[in-house]
Amino acid sequence: VCRTLLSFAARDVAAVTEEVLSNFVSAAAGGYLSGPQYHNFPHAVDVTHTLFMVIQDCGRGPFALMPRLDVYALLASAVCHDIGHSGLNNDFIAQTKNELAIRYNDHSPLENMHCATFFELLQDKSLNVFDSLIRREQKEVRQICIDAILHTDNTLHSTIVQGLKMFGEMNEELLNR
Repeated sequence: VCRTLLSFAARDVAAVTEEVLSNFVSAAAGGYLSGPQYHNFPHAVDVTHTLFMVIQDCGRGPFALMPRLDVYALLASAVCHDIGHSGLNNDFIAQTKNELAIRYNDHSPLENMHCATFFELLQDKSLNVFDSLIRREQKEVRQICIDAILHTDNTLHSTIVQGLKMFGEMNEELLNR
């Protein structure tokens, strides 16, 4: 499922082969732990598919102008957004002075680890789904991926929801077309 969605999103954006897409998804799947009941690879597939459907549905309205490169970056991020998740939460990790809390100074330690693991995968040319992009695009995509993954920190949920409500209120006329 993930490879198919990434393949669709990559069309006309990145010269990436099906082999690289398959390698990337397989490596990502292998990076998810089998222990957590929720933060596992089936969850990543669900999030990737849901994101694809939301973007596709919104593509008929004001979000139709969303650049395909952004969509591709978001979908790749979704595949890895919980990679390596242990099933513990950030608060517990910080309270117990876990290695991740120390490394990331208690600031979204899980999300920072997911993001770092994602970019570590991309260091392997056979997994790098962004390798064909020019330097400027790679920099842009990297920032989109970082922002997307770091914003999955549940402590940001109410702030994000409030921002979306405000956006909806400010753009009600545009959104109801």
